[in-house]
Amino acid sequence: MKNLIFLLSLLSLLNANNFNTASKYYKTKQYKKAFELYNKLARKNNTNAQYNLGLMYYNGIGVTKNRVKAFIWLSTASNQEHMQAQNKLAFMYEKGIIPDIKNINKALKLYKKSANQNYDIAQLNLAMYYAQFVNKDSAKKAFYWYTKSYDNGNIVASNNLATMYYFGNGTKKDYKKAVKLYTFAAKSNDKLAQYNLSMMYYSGSGIKQNFSLAAKWLKKSALNGNKLAQLKLGHFYRQGNNLVNQNYKKALYWYFKAAKQKYPAAQYYVGFCYYNGYGIKKDIKKATYWMHLSSQNGYVFAKDFMKRNKLYY
Repeated sequence: MKNLIFLLSLLSLLNANNFNTASKYYKTKQYKKAFELYNKLARKNNTNAQYNLGLMYYNGIGVTKNRVKAFIWLSTASNQEHMQAQNKLAFMYEKGIIPDIKNINKALKLYKKSANQNYDIAQLNLAMYYAQFVNKDSAKKAFYWYTKSYDNGNIVASNNLATMYYFGNGTKKDYKKAVKLYTFAAKSNDKLAQYNLSMMYYSGSGIKQNFSLAAKWLKKSALNGNKLAQLKLGHFYRQGNNLVNQNYKKALYWYFKAAKQKYPAAQYYVGFCYYNGYGIKKDIKKATYWMHLSSQNGYVFAKDFMKRNKLYY
C-alpha cells in the first residue's frame, strides 16, 4: 500500500514538473514544444493542460487554429469543473464560435458554474450578458454579478459597476460610489474608467468640479489609446476651454490618433482640419479623402459636409 501511494505521488510530481516545463516553453514563446507537452499531459487527464491545449487550438498558437479541437479539449476540462475552461466554453456557446453550436442556455449554465467558483471573468461575462437587456430584472442581475466580479478584483467590473451607480441602473443612484469605483479602476490603468472619471470632474456631476484632475485623467485615457478620450481632447484643443488652451496642432494630433483607430467621427475632424487649415496647411484633396473615409464608415455629418462644400472623391 505504501509503495502504491509513493508511486502515485511520484507520478503526480512528474506531471506537475512537466506542466511547469510546458508553461516555461509557452512563456518563452517556444510554442511547439509547449504544445507537445500540453498534449501529452492532456491525454493523461491533466485538466490545466487540457485547458491550455484548448486555448492553443483556439488561437492557433503552436498549432494550426482549430476551433473544433479547441471545443473538444475545453469541454473535457470543463466536465471536470475547470472554471476557466467553463468560462471559455460558455463564451463559445454564447457567440456561436463554431457553426450550429450557439446555445445561450448552455452558455449561461457554464458561466454560472464558473462564476460560482468565484472566477471573476465568468462573473464579468455574466454581468455583461444581462446588462445588454433593458429591463429591471436584468439590470439587477448585471449589478449583482458586476459586484461579485469587482469584489474579486476585476478592474473592468469596477468601471461598469461605477456606471450603474452613476445612472442608477439596477441600484440606487450614488455618485460617491461611482467616483470611488471609477477612481479604483482609473488608478489601475483602465482607460474607460479614466475617461469616465475625467468627465465627472469636468462636469462636476456628483463631485466637486476640478479642471486639473479632469485634464489629468483625460490625457491618461487618451495616452492609453481610448479613442473617445482622444476625440474629446481633440475637441478641447480645437476650441480651447478651462482644461487646455486652444492649440490646433495638438487638436489635429489627437484627432489623427483616434482616426487611425478607424473612428469615423475622428476621421471627419481630420478632414475638417485639412479643409480649414487648422494646425496644418490647408489641403482640399486630403480633406476630401478623410471626409470620404468618414462617410464610408457611416458618419452622416461627413456626407453632408462633402455635399454642402461640393467635395467629390
